[in-house]
Amino acid sequence: VTVTWVPQIAQTRFLAFGDSMTAGILSPAPFLLVDAPESYPYKLALLLAARYQDQTTVVLNDGLGGEWAQDGAARLPGSLGRTDPQVVLLWEGANELLDCRGTNDFDRCIWSTAIPGILRGLRDQVRTAKARGVKVLLATHPPQRPGTLRGPAAPWVPTLNAAIAALASGEQVTLVDLYAAFPADTTSTVGADGLHLTEAGYALVARVFLDAISSTLEVPYPSPAPFAVR
Repeated sequence: VTVTWVPQIAQTRFLAFGDSMTAGILSPAPFLLVDAPESYPYKLALLLAARYQDQTTVVLNDGLGGEWAQDGAARLPGSLGRTDPQVVLLWEGANELLDCRGTNDFDRCIWSTAIPGILRGLRDQVRTAKARGVKVLLATHPPQRPGTLRGPAAPWVPTLNAAIAALASGEQVTLVDLYAAFPADTTSTVGADGLHLTEAGYALVARVFLDAISSTLEVPYPSPAPFAVR
């Protein structure tokens, strides 16, 4: 008799919270398209169902296009109340960087206004979730493509990500390092606008979140039960 261990996780109800990147916006030139089947929460739900076959897992998508992290902090309590998740997958902050395009001093706007604002918004969201007993997986941002419509902040993404990593450490929540998982050549993973991802990019995000979920929430493989020979 062959007994196969089916993986189990301690929490099964997930809320993907964020902006248009969570909603699943694609950027085939010259348009932006919302395509829920290509969103990372949709793809993640399929991956979870395939791995945790003896459990019913749910991934709810509450991505809102154009949202700033600080606005997300105001929206999150209502979302938690409606959806009652056990785990929040938090990925937000790209819009603050993008908004600096309209300023006279782009770099100063990024480091003095945008990044501090993003961190305040994410910190407030993390603490809101933790206060309700909800686990948080906090994501860094994928690379952006310089020289594109929505990718002018590309050089600042590593700086923002380092600050997000420090926030995750300080708040003792799980960091999901999306940036590190992306290839150096982002032609196939980042869309035409330089910010939103392709189908392949969102599939990669889903796999990285699955790895983070498995490593932090999966129930350890049980040791063989003791038995006696009579």
